[in-house]
Amino acid sequence: EGGYLATCSAWTDCYAQGKTIDEAVLEITAAAQSLIELYKEEGLKIPLKLQSEKTIANPNFVVPIIVAS
Repeated sequence: EGGYLATCSAWTDCYAQGKTIDEAVLEITAAAQSLIELYKEEGLKIPLKLQSEKTIANPNFVVPIIVAS
């Protein structure tokens, strides 16, 4: 019934949804924090995709938001 989906291109297990863009961003931030804690507790390596130096040096952080109709 509408809403927003936030995904993380660097970590495929990290995604969230919300009724507003702000809510989706807050939810994906909480999801990422929870996943990091879980992986640390389990002694697992966080499965982030490697990025090029050019991308890492870029100070912009992009959170893709998909609008559900």
